[in-house]
Amino acid sequence: MNQNIDTEKLPEVVRFIPRILATLREMNGVAKAGAVKSAVVQAIDDAGEKVNDQMLASGVPKYQNDIYWARMYLVNAGLLEPTK
Repeated sequence: MNQNIDTEKLPEVVRFIPRILATLREMNGVAKAGAVKSAVVQAIDDAGEKVNDQMLASGVPKYQNDIYWARMYLVNAGLLEPTK
């Protein structure tokens, strides 16, 4: 398996998965989706990285939509519980 993966070729949403998991670890594995989203954005900001703040047609910033989908991928993989 190639260990040198070019992350630029991956969908942008994938970059949020490690951040979501790290944030949940810091929150002892329990947090509301909104709190996780805020913490992920703060961690990215603290690291000096940028998020894609382009607005979607729905009026939601793209990065918020990407975090939502990254979380859904984790739920679908059985790594997170769905929100109730």
